[in-house]
Amino acid sequence: GAGGLGQMLAFHMGLFQMGETGSVLLAMLLLVALVDALSFASRRWMSV
Repeated sequence: GAGGLGQMLAFHMGLFQMGETGSVLLAMLLLVALVDALSFASRRWMSV
């Protein structure tokens, strides 16, 4: 789905690498926020 981020998350969680797990979670949150902002901007632009 997200370029293998879910697989990376499962891998690092399985090895109890919490630092890397946190980094992957942060990357996921940033990607979701970016896509949400772009979606909001495009909807606003198309409604004008």
